[in-house]
Amino acid sequence: MSLERHVTNISRTAYYHLHSIRRIRRYLDQGHTKQLVHALVISRIDCCNSLSDGS
Repeated sequence: MSLERHVTNISRTAYYHLHSIRRIRRYLDQGHTKQLVHALVISRIDCCNSLSDGS
């Protein structure tokens, strides 16, 4: 898999999840919304770190 394809896939998945959070946003308070977005971003960064680790 090329880096460009990988980045495109990660971006597409992140957009999907952000859109899902947006749809349920009215049912969440600000703290829970921040927690969901934080979990999404950290999980993607952690995934990328493990791929670029080279181990």
